Amino acid sequence: MTRRPPSEIPTDHRRAPVRFLGVTEHGLEFDLEVREVQRRASSNDMVKAHIRSMTRGTPLRQDDLYSRETEIALFVRGMHRVDVRINPSGAYSIGHRFHRSLRDAVAEYLDRFAPAPTSGPTP
Repeated sequence: MTRRPPSEIPTDHRRAPVRFLGVTEHGLEFDLEVREVQRRASSNDMVKAHIRSMTRGTPLRQDDLYSRETEIALFVRGMHRVDVRINPSGAYSIGHRFHRSLRDAVAEYLDRFAPAPTSGPTP
Protein backbone atom coordinates (compact mmCIF):
# COMPACT_ATOMS: atom_id res chain seq x y z
CA MET A 1 0.00 0.00 0.00
CA THR A 2 1.43 3.39 -0.95
CA ARG A 3 1.72 6.25 1.49
CA ARG A 4 -0.24 9.37 0.69
CA PRO A 5 0.15 13.01 1.82
CA PRO A 6 -1.93 14.42 4.71
CA SER A 7 -3.88 16.55 2.22
CA GLU A 8 -5.69 13.36 1.09
CA ILE A 9 -7.10 12.57 4.55
CA PRO A 10 -10.90 12.96 4.46
CA THR A 11 -12.36 15.84 6.44
CA ASP A 12 -14.82 13.53 8.24
CA HIS A 13 -13.99 10.29 10.05
CA ARG A 14 -17.06 8.60 8.53
CA ARG A 15 -15.48 8.82 5.07
CA ALA A 16 -12.00 7.81 6.23
CA PRO A 17 -10.72 4.34 5.43
CA VAL A 18 -10.07 1.95 8.29
CA ARG A 19 -6.33 2.53 7.87
CA PHE A 20 -4.72 5.52 6.16
CA LEU A 21 -0.98 5.27 5.52
CA GLY A 22 0.65 8.64 4.99
CA VAL A 23 3.89 10.55 4.74
CA THR A 24 4.50 14.29 5.12
CA GLU A 25 6.59 16.35 2.71
CA HIS A 26 9.42 16.12 5.29
CA GLY A 27 9.41 12.31 5.15
CA LEU A 28 7.61 11.68 8.45
CA GLU A 29 5.56 8.49 8.13
CA PHE A 30 2.27 8.09 9.99
CA ASP A 31 -0.70 5.73 10.19
CA LEU A 32 -4.26 6.86 10.93
CA GLU A 33 -6.71 4.18 12.09
CA VAL A 34 -10.47 4.65 12.47
CA ARG A 35 -12.35 1.81 14.18
CA GLU A 36 -15.75 1.13 15.68
CA VAL A 37 -15.23 -0.54 19.05
CA GLN A 38 -17.65 -1.97 21.57
CA ARG A 39 -16.89 -0.94 25.15
CA ARG A 40 -18.51 -1.68 28.45
CA ALA A 41 -21.03 1.03 29.23
CA SER A 42 -19.99 3.70 31.72
CA SER A 43 -21.81 4.03 35.02
CA ASN A 44 -23.71 7.05 33.67
CA ASP A 45 -24.85 5.04 30.63
CA MET A 46 -25.88 2.16 32.90
CA VAL A 47 -28.10 4.47 34.98
CA LYS A 48 -29.72 5.84 31.82
CA ALA A 49 -30.28 2.31 30.50
CA HIS A 50 -31.81 1.25 33.82
CA ILE A 51 -34.22 4.20 33.76
CA ARG A 52 -35.18 3.41 30.14
CA SER A 53 -35.80 -0.24 31.03
CA MET A 54 -37.94 0.75 34.00
CA THR A 55 -40.09 3.05 31.83
CA ARG A 56 -40.46 0.26 29.24
CA GLY A 57 -41.28 -2.26 31.95
CA THR A 58 -38.65 -4.68 30.68
CA PRO A 59 -35.38 -5.95 32.16
CA LEU A 60 -32.01 -4.64 31.03
CA ARG A 61 -30.92 -6.04 27.68
CA GLN A 62 -27.45 -7.20 26.72
CA ASP A 63 -27.18 -4.18 24.38
CA ASP A 64 -27.65 -1.85 27.33
CA LEU A 65 -24.44 -3.11 28.96
CA TYR A 66 -22.21 -2.06 26.05
CA SER A 67 -21.83 1.03 23.91
CA ARG A 68 -20.35 1.47 20.44
CA GLU A 69 -17.71 4.15 20.05
CA THR A 70 -15.53 5.41 17.25
CA GLU A 71 -11.83 5.26 18.07
CA ILE A 72 -9.33 7.27 16.03
CA ALA A 73 -5.63 6.63 16.61
CA LEU A 74 -2.67 8.38 14.99
CA PHE A 75 0.62 6.48 15.00
CA VAL A 76 3.67 8.60 14.22
CA ARG A 77 6.44 6.34 12.95
CA GLY A 78 9.20 5.93 15.51
CA MET A 79 7.42 8.00 18.15
CA HIS A 80 4.10 7.15 19.79
CA ARG A 81 0.34 6.74 19.51
CA VAL A 82 -1.98 9.73 19.84
CA ASP A 83 -5.75 9.50 20.26
CA VAL A 84 -7.93 11.86 18.26
CA ARG A 85 -11.13 12.66 20.16
CA ILE A 86 -14.48 13.38 18.57
CA ASN A 87 -16.24 16.02 20.65
CA PRO A 88 -20.04 16.23 20.99
CA SER A 89 -19.99 19.33 18.76
CA GLY A 90 -18.45 17.27 15.95
CA ALA A 91 -15.02 18.87 16.25
CA TYR A 92 -11.83 16.84 16.44
CA SER A 93 -9.21 17.43 19.09
CA ILE A 94 -5.68 16.32 19.74
CA GLY A 95 -4.59 17.69 23.08
CA HIS A 96 -5.99 21.17 23.60
CA ARG A 97 -6.42 22.08 19.92
CA PHE A 98 -9.84 21.82 18.26
CA HIS A 99 -10.49 21.60 14.52
CA ARG A 100 -13.62 21.21 12.43
CA SER A 101 -12.01 18.62 10.16
CA LEU A 102 -9.99 15.49 10.78
CA ARG A 103 -7.51 16.51 8.07
CA ASP A 104 -6.72 19.83 9.78
CA ALA A 105 -6.30 18.22 13.21
CA VAL A 106 -3.85 15.59 11.94
CA ALA A 107 -1.94 18.01 9.70
CA GLU A 108 -1.44 20.52 12.52
CA TYR A 109 -0.22 17.79 14.87
CA LEU A 110 2.24 16.45 12.28
CA ASP A 111 3.58 19.96 11.61
CA ARG A 112 4.98 19.97 15.15
CA PHE A 113 7.49 17.32 14.08
CA ALA A 114 8.64 19.07 10.91
CA PRO A 115 12.33 19.95 10.92
CA ALA A 116 13.11 23.53 11.91
CA PRO A 117 13.99 25.75 8.95
CA THR A 118 17.64 26.65 8.62
CA SER A 119 18.55 30.24 7.80
CA GLY A 120 21.75 29.49 5.95
CA PRO A 121 25.29 28.98 7.13
CA THR A 122 26.27 30.32 10.53
CA PRO A 123 29.49 32.33 10.86
